[in-house]
Amino acid sequence: ATWLHLLVRPLVGPSVPFITYFPGVFVCALLTGFGPTLLAVALSALAAAYWLITPSLSLRVEESGAWIGLLLFCLFGYCVAWFAERTRRNRAQAHVAATRLGDLVDSSDDAIFGITFAGVLTDWNRGAEQLYGFTAREMIGRSLYDTIVPAEQAEQLREVLERVREGLPCDQFTTVRRHKNGQTLYISKRVSPIHDASGEVVGASAIDRDISQQRASERRRN
Repeated sequence: ATWLHLLVRPLVGPSVPFITYFPGVFVCALLTGFGPTLLAVALSALAAAYWLITPSLSLRVEESGAWIGLLLFCLFGYCVAWFAERTRRNRAQAHVAATRLGDLVDSSDDAIFGITFAGVLTDWNRGAEQLYGFTAREMIGRSLYDTIVPAEQAEQLREVLERVREGLPCDQFTTVRRHKNGQTLYISKRVSPIHDASGEVVGASAIDRDISQQRASERRRN
């Protein structure tokens, strides 16, 4: 950055000694951590003070304007390093949280899956594989209406998805679904909205619990 500034100095003049150091600080903040970025800022400030600020070839800074520029550059570098480090930590925490949530969902005994408002599967956990007999590879990208939703239950699902799309509450309800082998399953179901980063509803998540045995027991008692 110092040699580049010396090359372009006839064009930019001596009044902006830090202009070629800013890109380096940004790149360092993006690729490294808080400490290395601060080190880059300190080395850049020393290089500018020695080579570019009058008197050159000396670390003495005599003019008040040069001192102000030097302090502002250091403050700017610190802010960039702090912001980059905070962003990096937030992303790391979000990744850990997402991984943990994914593990919890995948290990649940309930069938948990994501669907678009057209009924196309976007996610399918192990509980869903065990309950319905379809693997995630078989289901993701396919329509619920063509797989586990009987024709007589299709309109019910469309109405529920439309309520979720419109932001209306959707209580837990009982319905009927179809196993891969054709067996009828009685399901306790809850459908909730999925939001994107801006808060817009972009899909729905469903939690299905098999209550077939419970229904059978109730029928035997009655």
